[in-house]
Amino acid sequence: MSEWISVDEQLPEEYEDVILLILDEYDQIQYAHGFYWKYHKADRIVWNQNSDFCTPQGGWDGATMDKDELNVTHWMPLPPPPRS
Repeated sequence: MSEWISVDEQLPEEYEDVILLILDEYDQIQYAHGFYWKYHKADRIVWNQNSDFCTPQGGWDGATMDKDELNVTHWMPLPPPPRS
């Protein structure tokens, strides 16, 4: 599996589905499936989350922040699908 990539070093392709590592408002790590897009009117990028958060402890957190306020620190490509 790939290594985590810092968003400060490199971004995925725009609209590319990736795994997101997110720090919540309590500095706890959460994982989500998502992508980003460039919001040209405000000259910034916006992260979109495609699923509820999964915590490192294995639980799910359905409470999410606004999509453009996600504190994404790292990402990694999705693994290839299993072979049938």
